[in-house]
Amino acid sequence: MDNNANFYAANNYFQPELLAPAGSEECVYAAVENGADAVYFGLSEVNFETNSKRNSEVDFETNSKSGAAEINNIKIDHFNARSRATNIPLNKLGATMDYLHRHGVRGYVTLNTLVRSGELPVIERLLREIVTNRCDAVLVQDLGVARLARKLCPDLTLHASTQMSLTSQQSIKLAETLGIRRIVLPRELSLKQIRKLCAETTIELECFIHGALCISFSGQCYASLGLGGHNTNRSANRGCCAQPCRLPYTLLDGLSGNILEQKSWEQKIGKQKLSESEFSEQQYSTQPFSKQHFSKQQYSEQQYSESKQILSPCDLAVLPILPQLLATGIKALKIEGRLKPPEYVAEVTKIYRNALDTLFETKNKKPENVRIGNRKEDKFGDKTNLLQQKFSETAAVAVNRLELTFSRGFSTGWLEGIDPCRLVPGNITSHRGSFLGTVIEMRRDAAVVDLFTSVRRGDGVRFENETSPEHSQGGRVYEIIYRRQSVPEAKAGSRVLLTFANHSLDSNYILTGQKVHKTDDPQLQREIRKNLETHRLYRKIPLQLFVRAVAGEPIVVDVQNLSETTKTTTFRLKGTTNLETARKHPLSVDLLREQFSRLGETVYTLDKIDAIIEGDPIIPLSVLGQLRREMIEKLKTCRQDFPKLKLFDGALESLRMENKHFSEQLYSAIESQNEQPTIHILLRHVRIFENDFMLQQILESGCCSFYGEFREMDEYKTAADIVRRMKGEFVAVLPRILKPDESGILKEFADLEPDAVLARNLEEIVFFQKRKIPVIADFSLNIINDLSFHQILEWGAERITLGWDIATEQVEELCRFVPAEKIEQIILGRIPLFTMEHCLWRANLVKSKESCHRLCQTQPLQLRDRRGAIHCVRSDLLCRNIIESAEQIDLRKNVIKTKHVRIEWNESDIDNLFTKKK
Repeated sequence: MDNNANFYAANNYFQPELLAPAGSEECVYAAVENGADAVYFGLSEVNFETNSKRNSEVDFETNSKSGAAEINNIKIDHFNARSRATNIPLNKLGATMDYLHRHGVRGYVTLNTLVRSGELPVIERLLREIVTNRCDAVLVQDLGVARLARKLCPDLTLHASTQMSLTSQQSIKLAETLGIRRIVLPRELSLKQIRKLCAETTIELECFIHGALCISFSGQCYASLGLGGHNTNRSANRGCCAQPCRLPYTLLDGLSGNILEQKSWEQKIGKQKLSESEFSEQQYSTQPFSKQHFSKQQYSEQQYSESKQILSPCDLAVLPILPQLLATGIKALKIEGRLKPPEYVAEVTKIYRNALDTLFETKNKKPENVRIGNRKEDKFGDKTNLLQQKFSETAAVAVNRLELTFSRGFSTGWLEGIDPCRLVPGNITSHRGSFLGTVIEMRRDAAVVDLFTSVRRGDGVRFENETSPEHSQGGRVYEIIYRRQSVPEAKAGSRVLLTFANHSLDSNYILTGQKVHKTDDPQLQREIRKNLETHRLYRKIPLQLFVRAVAGEPIVVDVQNLSETTKTTTFRLKGTTNLETARKHPLSVDLLREQFSRLGETVYTLDKIDAIIEGDPIIPLSVLGQLRREMIEKLKTCRQDFPKLKLFDGALESLRMENKHFSEQLYSAIESQNEQPTIHILLRHVRIFENDFMLQQILESGCCSFYGEFREMDEYKTAADIVRRMKGEFVAVLPRILKPDESGILKEFADLEPDAVLARNLEEIVFFQKRKIPVIADFSLNIINDLSFHQILEWGAERITLGWDIATEQVEELCRFVPAEKIEQIILGRIPLFTMEHCLWRANLVKSKESCHRLCQTQPLQLRDRRGAIHCVRSDLLCRNIIESAEQIDLRKNVIKTKHVRIEWNESDIDNLFTKKK
């Protein structure tokens, strides 16, 4: 039998955790009531002194002596990646966790941003609050925060945020040494890669299943920072994403500067223009969701205009391929959306809860015979055909509801492989809803539409202008005319006249064949709101009772909840009088079940009752009723039996003392203390190395350290040989991202025997440290505080490049804790705005499924933004795209104490290589 054929059974697989977002208190309730196993949320500002009596245990004087900034001047909102969300006030954290645990739901706090050295005392205090309020886990991005949390409370559960960019087995294993118990995987991984990681790592893995997609690898997006101005707090890594990927850009020829004519959708997918009769049946199969994926959105064959949303991806929705995702062995499924309202959280959570329960049929029952492989083989076995059919029917309806709740158009992201054309159609601006139909004829304030799905009076619709999305027209349906009759509703397959309020539409922008989307369904919204207002729970916590009823003894009832998501609660109830022997109607298990199952609107339901009944006892119904009421009250008030986690005092101070000793050892090992910093230059074009005159000028200027970053391994070898011949130092620049099947390339770099390597991720540090090749950590590791600095140094890095998110004034503060000889600073270069799996060449210049023939090496690209700035686009060794800022960062006048400085030059900068002085 195929090794994958019985994956669930072979791995004793059970339902993964469904994790819902909570950007506000109302969203917490919405998630819990609609079936979430866990919720994740950030914390918002509140005065520490008014929070709780627990603060008296914290020695704030100790923290202030560590050289940190005044704590009262630091807000806590930007310590989570969605600072714009309402979040949970810190003084309500305890009440929120009590509510979650009473309902059998886990609560995870997000501290998933980068933290500066002066902010670490605040983080230490927040971690104390998180532990004392019994939060189930903390989500972190910063290695220093993880290290501090482990020192403060070794038993606190830590989850690594997707912003850590952990994409390979070795990087995950290294993060695990910090005590991290779960990894949130990057969205750019495929099902095959996730399956490989699940099989080769022992740690829990979590992935996103629904919501907005980032075009850049999370943690590697500096667009908000770069476009907003360096040294500002507007950074995605600091919780302040400005969503520049959603803005329009113009694609330019990198040589001539002329606007490139992008392929239309039809040209991309390699089809001819379809006739009206075949358009609906053939066209939708090329969309983000194909026909078998239940979505039938359509794109016309019209050409794109010059400026489009070419960095704005569809939203993620894995519902149609949920069985295949479950078969990878993933442990947690995450819904994105902490900026969304409670209605969104409720609807999306409920739909995925329903889907999971449908697949598993009953709690703890696993599907059988799921075959894993290519798309043709991804199907259920014979024994589960009925289950698959039921799931398909459920998913078909659910996708439409999800589209109406909020959708920029759906796709499965990178899970089914890389397809840039489907991921980023180029016309996504905002919510577009579900596909309603096609325009047959346009009249004044009315349109004849062939309906793909039903429409009602009052529905909001949008006439999608794909050529100029900003001119798309929309409004609410005023009247529906079907067969010359006004009707309140028209079904799918009908041809109807939709009328709108006078002058609400500009018919100049609505053409025959244009697609119509339903953007709002008031009836659906009323249904969702009613669901929220009733506070009816999707599922209840099951109870198991053990009853001992013996004549001559008091009745004893042991109560245990069977919640799988939190610690169980057990307690005992005991009657006040001895039971008498019955003359006619002795006590029975059925009577006990009938009485104790009357739990009304509580969060509990009676699942199982076991009883020992001896001596034919009798018990009044009033006594059983009283015991039932006592049980309910105790369940409401008792706190679950959570072990008290030990907190250590002075964790930050202790770590800094350890680091100080480590720093002193580093200082003593440094032989020379040069006044002038060592200059390193990063070049990305091998022809510069082949130009002996230019290379000699660089050496004579005082720079003898060359970093090489190229698109081909042969170019690395050429540059390394030339630099060695010139008696210089050659540093090989490694790829920023390594996926599970790409680690083999590191051996090729090792075979070059470079003088050092510039490592961009954790796996590269481990690999080359073991081979005794010096490692320089790059800014992509996002190191901006002293604790994370020392962690990377302990892992074997020779020195570390400052992360972009540290402002100039904070470098001096950092140097109080870290030897200047161990810090490298980029003083001249361009911020990489986006590092993307998405390829702009394939998405805009190559037909879908056709080879690109490495077009990135012959056709340079640029992007012009709405303000006229022109940004360079380049590809790396593994064909990932990097978009670099038009503005060059120049910090040559602000070099503070650091002993190593780097200059980065692109081809466009070469003319200025020797004209600009130090």
